[in-house]
Amino acid sequence: MNNKKLIYVVLCMIVVMLCFSYSTMAWISMNRKVWSKNQTMTIQSVSNVTTVSCFALQYDGICGAVCYKIGPDSAHDEVNSVTMTEFDKIFLDRNVNTPLVFVLEIGNVPNESGDYLAIKVPCDEKYILPNGGQATNNYITSGERYSIQQYISNVLSIKMACSGNITLPTPTKTERIENNVTLFTQRLAAFESVTGDLAKTFASATTNAGVTTYSKVEYVELRLRQSDYSALLFDATDETGTSKHLILYIEFDYDDTLMDVFINHLHEGSDNTTFGDDVGTIQIFTGKEGS
Repeated sequence: MNNKKLIYVVLCMIVVMLCFSYSTMAWISMNRKVWSKNQTMTIQSVSNVTTVSCFALQYDGICGAVCYKIGPDSAHDEVNSVTMTEFDKIFLDRNVNTPLVFVLEIGNVPNESGDYLAIKVPCDEKYILPNGGQATNNYITSGERYSIQQYISNVLSIKMACSGNITLPTPTKTERIENNVTLFTQRLAAFESVTGDLAKTFASATTNAGVTTYSKVEYVELRLRQSDYSALLFDATDETGTSKHLILYIEFDYDDTLMDVFINHLHEGSDNTTFGDDVGTIQIFTGKEGS
């Protein structure tokens, strides 16, 4: 075999190996992803606050960020459910863009000392499934033989923040809109530092004397105090009249710790998992501190 033929054969072998390697890695990755399909999102005010508009932003490898308008009017491309981006259990660095970010404009926001603005997010399903027993939300400790149920609330983190008036997102699933990309990336960066009353999970893990205890609540409540948002309010008019408005951001994402527990310790399901949608209506309400 002359040198030219040798080079040609070697190059063909490399191409074949690369194709096989790419296909194999893709197969492994696709079979080790988990996600929540058709996450139904309903926003409801249970106070005088009005929901003027609501959008959902999530990462897209082509557009940078795609946007959905949340609402009941499907004739005008409004949707009431969004599928969360997959969480890759093998290539963890890919999960930086998994958050689902909701952008809401709300009106009639209270602005007196001691006021607060809050959201309450319930979940319907329980946390763990004992072998041969009924589902429960009672705590369990490390070492017990339980499986975490495949519901999104069991691995979900929820955060809230706010801002003044902005250019709202543009609904699109096929076109790159720079404002959408900017909003999404800016919110991801800002949410990294959100803690305390503005960042919670349904499930939790605490360690004491080397023993880890897992437990779950039936709802999370996130609260913004008037001193946090007062300077950001702006006057605007909606169908109820002119009032103080605010831009509210809510982030849904996989919690790294809870995902680690689900994947490596207490779950015995398949590698390819679709989480059930068990997160209820997001309620927006107001109140007075100390009341």
